[in-house]
Amino acid sequence: MRVRRAVEAVTAGAFAALLAACGPAPDSADGTAPRATSSASPSAASPSAAPSEAPSPSSEAPRVAELRIGETGRFEDREPNAGAGSAARTTFEVKAVGARYATPAEVGTSKRPTSGRYLVLTLSLKNVGAAAGTFASPGRMTWENEGTAAQKATTALSAGGPKLDTTYRPGQSVTGALVLEVGGRGGLVSYFAGKSEVPAFVVSLPSS
Repeated sequence: MRVRRAVEAVTAGAFAALLAACGPAPDSADGTAPRATSSASPSAASPSAAPSEAPSPSSEAPRVAELRIGETGRFEDREPNAGAGSAARTTFEVKAVGARYATPAEVGTSKRPTSGRYLVLTLSLKNVGAAAGTFASPGRMTWENEGTAAQKATTALSAGGPKLDTTYRPGQSVTGALVLEVGGRGGLVSYFAGKSEVPAFVVSLPSS
C-alpha cells in the first residue's frame, strides 16, 4: 500500500514538472502560440518643410516721370558712369516749365540744325534729396516720335540765363533753358541719368 502511494506521488510530481517545462497552453484554436505584436504605433510622417521662398529680384521697371508742359515729377540722380542698377545719389524734382520752337537767330547762331528745328526747353530743377547731385544734359538727351527712333538732341548752344548743368546741394534749385535739336514738332524729349538705358524723365512736346 505504501509502495503504491509512493509511486502515485512520484507520477503526479513528474507530470506537474512536465507541464511546467512545456509552458502554458496555446490560446489559439489551431494550437499555435499567438504572434508577438509591437505596441509602438508607427511614427507619424513628419510633414515636409515648406520650401522657403527666396526673394525674387524685382521685375518692376524703373519708374519714369512722364511730363507734359506745366507738370512736375521726380527722378533719381546717379553717378555719371553708373548704370540703372546702381544706387541713387539723390532725388531731383523737375518741372517742364515751357517749350518753344526757335529759329537759328533766336538761339544766337547762323547754323541751321542738321535736321528738323531748334527747341528751347525750359526746366525747373530742385534737389529734394539728402545728398549733392548733378544735372548734366550734354550727350544725355534724346528726341523721338512715332516715326523716328531716338536721336541725340543736345547742342552746344545757349538760351542765356541760369545754367541747368551744374551740381545741386540739397534744397538748391535752378530754372533755366536748354537749346535742343529735334527732328520735328511734337514727340518726346528724354533725359538719361548716368549710363542708364532707361530715361530719368520724359517731356511730351507740343505740336505747335
